Amino acid sequence: MNFKRKLIIAGFGSICMAAAASASGAKLAQATMNPQGPSLRPSETAPSATLADTAQVPAANPVKFNDAEILGWVLVLDSNEIAAADAVEKKKLDKDVMGYAKMLRKQHKDDLSETEKAAKKAGVVPVSNGMTNQMRSQGPQDLTSLTALNGEDFRKAYIDAMVKGHSDALETIDAKLMPNAVSDIIKKRVADLRGHISKHLEQGKRLQENRAAAAE
Repeated sequence: MNFKRKLIIAGFGSICMAAAASASGAKLAQATMNPQGPSLRPSETAPSATLADTAQVPAANPVKFNDAEILGWVLVLDSNEIAAADAVEKKKLDKDVMGYAKMLRKQHKDDLSETEKAAKKAGVVPVSNGMTNQMRSQGPQDLTSLTALNGEDFRKAYIDAMVKGHSDALETIDAKLMPNAVSDIIKKRVADLRGHISKHLEQGKRLQENRAAAAE
Protein backbone atom coordinates (compact mmCIF):
# COMPACT_ATOMS: atom_id res chain seq x y z
CA MET A 1 0.00 0.00 0.00
CA ASN A 2 1.39 3.37 -0.94
CA PHE A 3 1.71 6.20 1.57
CA LYS A 4 -0.99 8.33 -0.06
CA ARG A 5 -3.54 5.52 0.17
CA LYS A 6 -2.68 4.86 3.81
CA LEU A 7 -3.39 8.50 4.62
CA ILE A 8 -6.72 8.39 2.80
CA ILE A 9 -7.82 5.24 4.61
CA ALA A 10 -6.88 6.73 7.98
CA GLY A 11 -8.88 9.84 7.27
CA PHE A 12 -11.79 8.37 5.34
CA GLY A 13 -12.83 6.22 8.28
CA SER A 14 -14.57 9.32 9.55
CA ILE A 15 -17.10 8.94 6.73
CA CYS A 16 -18.71 6.48 9.08
CA MET A 17 -17.50 8.40 12.14
CA ALA A 18 -14.01 7.19 13.03
CA ALA A 19 -12.00 10.35 13.35
CA ALA A 20 -14.50 11.97 15.67
CA ALA A 21 -14.84 8.93 17.88
CA SER A 22 -11.16 8.19 18.37
CA ALA A 23 -9.63 11.67 18.43
CA SER A 24 -8.56 11.65 22.06
CA GLY A 25 -7.83 15.16 23.27
CA ALA A 26 -8.82 16.76 19.96
CA LYS A 27 -10.61 20.08 20.18
CA LEU A 28 -14.20 19.59 19.03
CA ALA A 29 -15.87 22.10 16.75
CA GLN A 30 -18.40 24.45 18.35
CA ALA A 31 -21.81 24.98 16.78
CA THR A 32 -24.56 27.57 17.18
CA MET A 33 -28.22 27.04 17.99
CA ASN A 34 -30.52 26.67 15.00
CA PRO A 35 -33.51 28.95 15.61
CA GLN A 36 -35.66 26.67 13.44
CA GLY A 37 -35.10 23.67 15.68
CA PRO A 38 -36.29 24.35 19.28
CA SER A 39 -36.71 21.54 21.77
CA LEU A 40 -40.22 20.11 21.81
CA ARG A 41 -42.54 20.06 24.77
CA PRO A 42 -44.48 16.82 25.33
CA SER A 43 -47.71 18.48 24.15
CA GLU A 44 -46.24 19.56 20.81
CA THR A 45 -46.20 17.49 17.65
CA ALA A 46 -42.70 16.61 16.54
CA PRO A 47 -41.79 17.60 12.98
CA SER A 48 -40.22 15.13 10.57
CA ALA A 49 -36.56 14.98 11.64
CA THR A 50 -34.54 15.50 8.48
CA LEU A 51 -30.80 16.13 8.43
CA ALA A 52 -31.43 19.71 7.34
CA ASP A 53 -33.63 20.28 10.40
CA THR A 54 -30.98 19.04 12.82
CA ALA A 55 -30.31 21.78 15.36
CA GLN A 56 -26.67 22.46 16.14
CA VAL A 57 -25.73 22.93 19.78
CA PRO A 58 -22.42 22.58 21.60
CA ALA A 59 -22.10 19.51 23.80
CA ALA A 60 -21.37 20.17 27.46
CA ASN A 61 -20.00 16.65 27.67
CA PRO A 62 -18.87 15.19 24.32
CA VAL A 63 -18.69 11.70 25.84
CA LYS A 64 -22.26 11.44 27.12
CA PHE A 65 -25.03 11.71 24.53
CA ASN A 66 -28.67 12.54 25.20
CA ASP A 67 -31.51 11.25 23.02
CA ALA A 68 -31.47 14.30 20.73
CA GLU A 69 -27.71 14.02 20.21
CA ILE A 70 -27.99 10.29 19.55
CA LEU A 71 -30.48 10.94 16.75
CA GLY A 72 -28.28 13.68 15.31
CA TRP A 73 -25.28 11.34 15.23
CA VAL A 74 -27.25 8.60 13.49
CA LEU A 75 -28.58 10.96 10.81
CA VAL A 76 -25.07 12.18 9.95
CA LEU A 77 -23.69 8.63 9.97
CA ASP A 78 -26.35 7.49 7.52
CA SER A 79 -25.93 10.53 5.26
CA ASN A 80 -22.15 10.06 5.05
CA GLU A 81 -22.53 6.36 4.27
CA ILE A 82 -25.00 7.09 1.47
CA ALA A 83 -22.60 9.63 -0.07
CA ALA A 84 -19.74 7.12 0.05
CA ALA A 85 -21.85 4.43 -1.63
CA ASP A 86 -22.85 6.87 -4.37
CA ALA A 87 -19.16 7.51 -5.08
CA VAL A 88 -18.59 3.79 -5.67
CA GLU A 89 -21.36 3.63 -8.26
CA LYS A 90 -19.58 6.26 -10.35
CA LYS A 91 -16.37 4.21 -10.31
CA LYS A 92 -17.97 1.07 -11.83
CA LEU A 93 -15.91 -1.49 -9.94
CA ASP A 94 -16.26 -5.28 -9.73
CA LYS A 95 -19.66 -6.75 -8.90
CA ASP A 96 -18.72 -7.66 -5.31
CA VAL A 97 -17.81 -4.10 -4.34
CA MET A 98 -20.67 -2.63 -6.36
CA GLY A 99 -23.09 -4.99 -4.63
CA TYR A 100 -21.69 -4.10 -1.21
CA ALA A 101 -22.01 -0.37 -1.88
CA LYS A 102 -25.54 -0.81 -3.24
CA MET A 103 -26.53 -2.72 -0.10
CA LEU A 104 -25.01 -0.03 2.13
CA ARG A 105 -26.82 2.75 0.31
CA LYS A 106 -30.20 1.02 0.59
CA GLN A 107 -29.84 0.05 4.24
CA HIS A 108 -28.55 3.43 5.33
CA LYS A 109 -31.37 5.17 3.45
CA ASP A 110 -33.79 2.88 5.25
CA ASP A 111 -32.04 3.59 8.57
CA LEU A 112 -32.24 7.33 7.97
CA SER A 113 -35.96 7.07 7.29
CA GLU A 114 -36.53 4.96 10.40
CA THR A 115 -34.56 7.44 12.51
CA GLU A 116 -36.73 10.30 11.27
CA LYS A 117 -39.83 8.29 12.20
CA ALA A 118 -38.40 7.47 15.64
CA ALA A 119 -37.63 11.13 16.30
CA LYS A 120 -41.17 12.14 15.43
CA LYS A 121 -42.69 9.34 17.51
CA ALA A 122 -40.49 10.14 20.52
CA GLY A 123 -41.08 13.91 20.18
CA VAL A 124 -37.35 14.60 19.99
CA VAL A 125 -35.65 17.05 17.63
CA PRO A 126 -32.20 15.73 16.62
CA VAL A 127 -29.27 17.99 17.52
CA SER A 128 -25.57 17.93 16.76
CA ASN A 129 -22.85 17.97 19.39
CA GLY A 130 -19.16 18.62 18.79
CA MET A 131 -18.44 15.04 17.73
CA THR A 132 -21.27 15.02 15.20
CA ASN A 133 -20.31 18.42 13.79
CA GLN A 134 -16.77 17.18 13.21
CA MET A 135 -18.07 14.03 11.53
CA ARG A 136 -20.38 16.08 9.29
CA SER A 137 -17.60 18.40 8.12
CA GLN A 138 -14.85 15.78 7.82
CA GLY A 139 -16.83 13.21 5.87
CA PRO A 140 -17.06 15.17 2.59
CA GLN A 141 -13.40 16.14 2.80
CA ASP A 142 -12.33 12.52 3.17
CA LEU A 143 -14.69 11.49 0.39
CA THR A 144 -13.03 13.98 -1.95
CA SER A 145 -9.65 12.44 -1.17
CA LEU A 146 -10.97 8.94 -1.77
CA THR A 147 -12.58 9.71 -5.11
CA ALA A 148 -9.24 11.01 -6.40
CA LEU A 149 -8.17 7.34 -6.52
CA ASN A 150 -9.07 4.92 -9.30
CA GLY A 151 -9.17 1.22 -10.01
CA GLU A 152 -7.69 -1.14 -7.45
CA ASP A 153 -6.37 1.74 -5.35
CA PHE A 154 -9.92 3.09 -4.95
CA ARG A 155 -11.39 -0.37 -4.35
CA LYS A 156 -8.96 -1.23 -1.59
CA ALA A 157 -9.14 2.19 0.05
CA TYR A 158 -12.95 2.11 0.05
CA ILE A 159 -13.25 -1.36 1.58
CA ASP A 160 -10.53 -0.66 4.15
CA ALA A 161 -12.27 2.58 5.09
CA MET A 162 -15.65 0.87 5.43
CA VAL A 163 -14.18 -1.77 7.73
CA LYS A 164 -12.46 0.83 9.90
CA GLY A 165 -15.43 3.18 9.90
CA HIS A 166 -18.00 0.52 10.79
CA SER A 167 -15.73 -0.84 13.52
CA ASP A 168 -15.39 2.62 15.04
CA ALA A 169 -19.12 3.22 14.67
CA LEU A 170 -19.83 0.07 16.70
CA GLU A 171 -17.50 1.31 19.42
CA THR A 172 -19.36 4.61 19.62
CA ILE A 173 -22.75 2.90 19.65
CA ASP A 174 -21.67 0.58 22.47
CA ALA A 175 -19.80 3.16 24.54
CA LYS A 176 -21.83 6.34 24.03
CA LEU A 177 -25.22 5.73 22.44
CA MET A 178 -26.70 2.58 23.95
CA PRO A 179 -25.70 3.37 27.57
CA ASN A 180 -27.15 6.90 27.38
CA ALA A 181 -30.39 6.41 25.45
CA VAL A 182 -33.40 7.16 27.66
CA SER A 183 -36.49 6.79 25.49
CA ASP A 184 -37.48 3.21 24.70
CA ILE A 185 -38.09 4.34 21.12
CA ILE A 186 -34.55 5.65 20.82
CA LYS A 187 -33.12 2.55 22.50
CA LYS A 188 -34.82 0.34 19.92
CA ARG A 189 -33.64 2.54 17.04
CA VAL A 190 -30.03 2.33 18.25
CA ALA A 191 -30.25 -1.44 18.77
CA ASP A 192 -31.60 -1.93 15.25
CA LEU A 193 -28.87 0.28 13.82
CA ARG A 194 -26.21 -1.67 15.70
CA GLY A 195 -27.40 -4.89 14.11
CA HIS A 196 -27.08 -3.39 10.64
CA ILE A 197 -23.64 -1.88 11.32
CA SER A 198 -22.37 -5.20 12.64
CA LYS A 199 -23.50 -7.02 9.47
CA HIS A 200 -21.94 -4.32 7.27
CA LEU A 201 -18.65 -4.75 9.11
CA GLU A 202 -18.61 -8.52 8.65
CA GLN A 203 -19.39 -8.20 4.94
CA GLY A 204 -16.61 -5.65 4.54
CA LYS A 205 -14.15 -7.95 6.29
CA ARG A 206 -15.09 -10.80 3.95
CA LEU A 207 -14.35 -8.59 0.94
CA GLN A 208 -10.95 -7.78 2.44
CA GLU A 209 -10.19 -11.46 3.04
CA ASN A 210 -11.35 -12.54 -0.42
CA ARG A 211 -9.15 -9.96 -2.12
CA ALA A 212 -6.16 -10.92 0.04
CA ALA A 213 -6.66 -14.60 -0.82
CA ALA A 214 -6.94 -13.82 -4.53
CA ALA A 215 -3.69 -11.89 -4.40
CA GLU A 216 -1.74 -14.83 -2.95
